[in-house]
Amino acid sequence: MQFSRVRRRIVVASVSASLLVVLIYVTTIGWVLAHERGSAHLPAECGIVFGATVHVVWNEAGTTIIGSEAGPGIRRRIDTAIDLYQKGLIHRLFLTGGKGEGMIQSEAEVMRRLAVRSGVRAGDIVTEPASRSTKENLEDVRPLVATCSSVIGISDGYHLARIEFLARQQGWNLTTYPSEVQTSLSFETASVLREAAGILYYMVLR
Repeated sequence: MQFSRVRRRIVVASVSASLLVVLIYVTTIGWVLAHERGSAHLPAECGIVFGATVHVVWNEAGTTIIGSEAGPGIRRRIDTAIDLYQKGLIHRLFLTGGKGEGMIQSEAEVMRRLAVRSGVRAGDIVTEPASRSTKENLEDVRPLVATCSSVIGISDGYHLARIEFLARQQGWNLTTYPSEVQTSLSFETASVLREAAGILYYMVLR
């Protein structure tokens, strides 16, 4: 009888803990969704563009990597920044993101190439080509934007909650602006779920 009561308590405690975890996760998903429209007020002097995946470019024989090209995520983000720049809503671009494994160019360098090609003045671009995560993006770019009178972070909508959360952990009240290009529903759903898990990871382990 005593053993049954102990086992029942263990089961109840386990179920309660599981429900609490689910509740926290669902709440975090809601928080990610609530941040998708961003919080920035335009115009702003400077815009930080957060990097994303770049792809390798091979030679015709497929034996040697000869360059790097932007993936869809990085194009969405830099195209949004370019559009804001051309409209006079931001005046300087800070492009952040390092090299993935096997890459010749960093995410920041790939974005810079696209920005210059689209008419952004080279003198209005600053690159931060070393960081490998959103947390590092923020840590490494913050000293570079120290002279800006106002700064916004530019990325995909699903990424904005994590940017603002990590920035606040670093004592930085950074506002954000979402990519103007929408992704597919399946991609967006998977990204929101991943971002919620990422925020919880930093809450618990960092």
